Amino acid sequence: MTRRSARRAALVLALAGLVGLVVVWRSCATSRREADGGAPAATATRDDGERRRIVEQRRRGLQPGLPRLALHGVVIDATGAPVAGADVILAAPPAATKSDADGRFRFERLAAGTFVVEARRDDGYAGPVRVHLTAAQDAVTLRLYEAGRVEVRCLDAATGAPLAKARAGVRMSSMFPGAVDLEAVTGADGVARFAGMPAAGLEAWCAAIGYQVGAVGIDSTQEGTWHVTVEVEAGVPVRGVVVDERGAPVAHATIEVAPAPMPGLAGVKGSVTSGDDGAFLVPGVAPGAWFVHAVHPAYDLGVAPVEIAAGTAPPPITVVVGDGVVLAGVVATRGLEPAPGAEVDVRFRAGGRVFRTVQADGTGRFEARGLPHDELQLVARHDRAASAPLTLDTRGANGRDDLLLVLDDDELISGVVVDAAGKPAPDVTIFFVHDTRDDDRATAAGAELTGDDGRFELHGLARGEHYVLTAMRPGHFAPVSLAMRSVGQRVRAGDDVTIRLPADGAIRGRVVMSDGTPPPADLRVRLEGTPQRVGADGTFLIEGVPPERHALRVDARGVPELVRGDVVVTAGEVTDVGDLVLSRGREVSGTVTDAGGRPIAAAEVSFVPVGVPGRLVADTDRKGRYRRALPTDRDCSVSATAGDLGATSAVLVRAGTADATVDLRFGRTGRITGVVRAAGRPAPGRFVLLDRRGDEPPVSMATTGADGAFELTVAGGTYVVSLHATDGSFVDRTVTVEPGAAARVDLDDPAP
Repeated sequence: MTRRSARRAALVLALAGLVGLVVVWRSCATSRREADGGAPAATATRDDGERRRIVEQRRRGLQPGLPRLALHGVVIDATGAPVAGADVILAAPPAATKSDADGRFRFERLAAGTFVVEARRDDGYAGPVRVHLTAAQDAVTLRLYEAGRVEVRCLDAATGAPLAKARAGVRMSSMFPGAVDLEAVTGADGVARFAGMPAAGLEAWCAAIGYQVGAVGIDSTQEGTWHVTVEVEAGVPVRGVVVDERGAPVAHATIEVAPAPMPGLAGVKGSVTSGDDGAFLVPGVAPGAWFVHAVHPAYDLGVAPVEIAAGTAPPPITVVVGDGVVLAGVVATRGLEPAPGAEVDVRFRAGGRVFRTVQADGTGRFEARGLPHDELQLVARHDRAASAPLTLDTRGANGRDDLLLVLDDDELISGVVVDAAGKPAPDVTIFFVHDTRDDDRATAAGAELTGDDGRFELHGLARGEHYVLTAMRPGHFAPVSLAMRSVGQRVRAGDDVTIRLPADGAIRGRVVMSDGTPPPADLRVRLEGTPQRVGADGTFLIEGVPPERHALRVDARGVPELVRGDVVVTAGEVTDVGDLVLSRGREVSGTVTDAGGRPIAAAEVSFVPVGVPGRLVADTDRKGRYRRALPTDRDCSVSATAGDLGATSAVLVRAGTADATVDLRFGRTGRITGVVRAAGRPAPGRFVLLDRRGDEPPVSMATTGADGAFELTVAGGTYVVSLHATDGSFVDRTVTVEPGAAARVDLDDPAP
């Protein structure tokens, strides 16, 4: 792979992350830049003042209370028959009920808004379904599809002993927050069992006092019950208390321990919360330097550093959650009528991560407290409309109380999904994303389900804008669950479209060893990252595959990965890839540490064969360890990258059959800062990529802020900083950074 190809690959992955993972946390470099004092700045139009006066007049006499509504519906099976006794779960606010003898269910006293609903009964699962609750809401239909069972076994990593009375859970990563988020306590055998599990991006976790939280992805291609073992390593319990700026205890704050000042917080596995007295107990943390985060819906993020020594509990930690910034205002319709019950998302402009969601009262007024000093965006949604993003810079300011969010985005895309035979396809998930280069709108995305007639409606869209629609089949129960999609369609707001799901194809083949021995017992064949079933003789048949180009990956312990990226599947046909020949290799292993010698977990180790396109990767475990099987017939360059630590120096491993140990160590980090300009003016929302010299893989990337500025954290060394220009070209600058020092690189976009 050339350096230019590597950059393009990195950019594609980065763009996919921005579109598909709306909850991605923004980088530390862009999120906490301090600014001089001053009031938050927002772009105002000439008639804003007049529009506010009109809305305020129409708010007079309205009551702040919101009417309470009922969310009701029915649970049915695949044939349409009602299902009694199904567990129906409301994700947020969390609530649960059971369907009655007619399959009907009801949740009372809910405020108008958007809710996520799911149901399960025995081995069936329905949803998740996003419901937009209004006074005129129709009944919701939850159709059960075949699902699976998960058995989570929690073990002591050192002794292999089962952990009784441990907390175990299963989570699903999706655009439906709160869906498939289950927890149980293990029995004497260390096992917790869960039924009605969809086969889509599931992860199991375990937490026990005196142990670190452990998590493992679930292989849903297993026959029968899906078994997963989570080995947790010993850790030091961390106690503490959450208080506000006046020292008063803060109850019900979510606690996370992370290696960086900025938390993930997108579904914290095994998270704990503070009690009524503000106290919390984290079951176990590994030795090293950490940050304790506290998140509460009424306060700004609290962060406290802690140093953990092996076998020694640290003194109790005090985490202070600040009062933060208050932003308040009114949500109004396009006709400037107040919008009671509108939901307002407050998100970070860099990355689009939603920090807080609040609801307007009966007069349309909203108030969001405890917001960070940062560059934020506010987006309001109500009924079938949304507001354009309003950007505010709250750094060095106390807030605003005169904001007006107008629901101008009220356009609709409607359509129908049909199968290969032209019949309506119910319960198909339609993902949609705004097709735009406007950084303020780049994170506008969502998902809706088709009805019994196959039809769907996507509301709250901007007039005249284009959106990309992608369809995913129902049930999430398929060997290639993450690849079950139709070809995306680009449509304009206001269109009515037809999406035809193509007929499936299949892939057949056999894995053989070059030395004639039987395939290893741990042989894996993966399609688009999803494991597939393989027979003892190495044969496999993957059914239900969308008709398009796919990538097959084959590996086993001690066997270098084989990648076939040119597998083309035709609708209704079986593609035979023939024999996939594997050769046994040698193992390269080692430990990745920081400048102080502490192990780095979740670092990415890259193996780049000399003179051969492509690379292999491996991730480090909690102790910074990694291992990877490599070919024996060529030299290989080995290096590691990890977040803000940048990259280690590359180590050359010579060709040979002997195993090798390569320990990698990060040096002191430095910074590369700069400004991107276009036609002499700061250029926001531009992608800046960081490469090492030669054909090695890219290190990281950044997005310019409103002032065109970017910042990259690196280890010492020579790098290529590349701007992805608007005409698709790259502007390169080479820069050398000394360990712990800073360098500046300014870039000009040549496109007009």
